[in-house]
Amino acid sequence: MKLTKKLVCEFLHIFSRFEYALKKTNFLKKGSGNNAEADWDKFATSLGKKTSLGAVSSTEFKSSVIYFFTNPPMKQIVDDNNNLSWKGDPISKNQYDFKELLVLVRRVRNNLFHGGKFPNGDVEDSERDERLIKFGMIILEECLRLDSVVEREFRKEIFNVYEN
Repeated sequence: MKLTKKLVCEFLHIFSRFEYALKKTNFLKKGSGNNAEADWDKFATSLGKKTSLGAVSSTEFKSSVIYFFTNPPMKQIVDDNNNLSWKGDPISKNQYDFKELLVLVRRVRNNLFHGGKFPNGDVEDSERDERLIKFGMIILEECLRLDSVVEREFRKEIFNVYEN
């Protein structure tokens, strides 16, 4: 797989629909200034009450989870010289749960959406980025499968309203 505009757009589309579905269901919270926000932590907790990460049978999901926890996406930071840089953020085994996993998926989104990846220059390992994006989509899809209410909202057709 190659890091392409199509792959990035597919991930961002799935992520945005997922966040929309969370806000339209039981996972809406009031942020600062009364901003509507998806309550990812509440959603992760609800998944953890239904099942554990290890109990999910999908081999693709298991492979994705292992990759995310052993190769977590980095955080973009400003270093001591006031330059953009990357910081690794290792995950301890006692944090292997849905909450931490979804934090990592959101970090992938943040790195893409906020311009942390520069495909024509500053990306050191684009193959790793491709895996994080692909595995992030697998993780989100499996999380949908585990919550039928959120999945139903996610799958509602939205594009027919924009067609002539």
